[in-house]
Amino acid sequence: MVDCPVVIQISRIKQRDKLDDTQVRAIIATQASRIDRLKAADDIIKNSKSTLYLAQQVKNLHSLYLLLSST
Repeated sequence: MVDCPVVIQISRIKQRDKLDDTQVRAIIATQASRIDRLKAADDIIKNSKSTLYLAQQVKNLHSLYLLLSST
């Protein structure tokens, strides 16, 4: 799961989709809650920092799965 705080999620959606706060919150309300998604996740990639940080996490997780698949 790729995760970020709801405040960041709202900001990014508003900027990307040009929606207002009410529209964004309505969309988020139809989805599973962040807490439920975190509970269900086997792996969590934090997406609240830079894209370089995000890419490194993806690379690390990919390396882990490659290692697990070879054993």
